Amino acid sequence: MANLKAAGKRQAALDSARDFATRVLDEDYEEKLRLRLLAGEAPAQIEALMLHYKYGKPVEQVIIRDEADFSDLTDAELAALLSDTEKSIDGASEDASGTTNSETPGAIH
Repeated sequence: MANLKAAGKRQAALDSARDFATRVLDEDYEEKLRLRLLAGEAPAQIEALMLHYKYGKPVEQVIIRDEADFSDLTDAELAALLSDTEKSIDGASEDASGTTNSETPGAIH
């Protein structure tokens, strides 16, 4: 019985893929979509999707370039470094917003 359900799901997926490919590859559909895009009538998500198809989707990860080795630091040195970093972030935050993190609701201290 499980095999029949799995086969049914596979068939439904194949049917859906064929239906999608038939519509997307259809020249009339493509022309209507092009006209909707040019007229600004297509949803923004469609425009973004089309750009991803044409140019590729941007990488969605953060690349950390600084690979500092903190393994030789003592706990006191790490604590001092963390404190200096927090002060640096607080200063940048204060410069940008005119307030300090201590004045910001929900700030982590």
